[in-house]
Amino acid sequence: MMKNNDSLEFIKQELSMSKEDVIAYQSRLKYILDEEGKYDHARHEGEKIGIEKGIEQGIEQGIEQGIELGAEERTIEIIHTGIKNKVPFETLAILTGLSLEQIKKISKELEMNGER
Repeated sequence: MMKNNDSLEFIKQELSMSKEDVIAYQSRLKYILDEEGKYDHARHEGEKIGIEKGIEQGIEQGIEQGIELGAEERTIEIIHTGIKNKVPFETLAILTGLSLEQIKKISKELEMNGER
């Protein structure tokens, strides 16, 4: 920022300028301000695009996670139903793609919750 003495000197110089110098100065100032405006606009547009892409990516990830969670919940439901209906653990492992150990763990959880 200009100090008072610098400001006064600048004003003094501006007052002593010829009409052509003033026009050239104003043209240069307008050019600088226009370029600054273009830069600000480009930055704003870049931020806007970045936000939009971030939102899209977040929605896609949310959908994927929801599908995965739904599939996991459905697998657990199948196992619960199979255990309650005395389906062998080996059969449940084959049907769900889970290991025998995972099936046994889920069975224990059912027992602990009194659901078996």
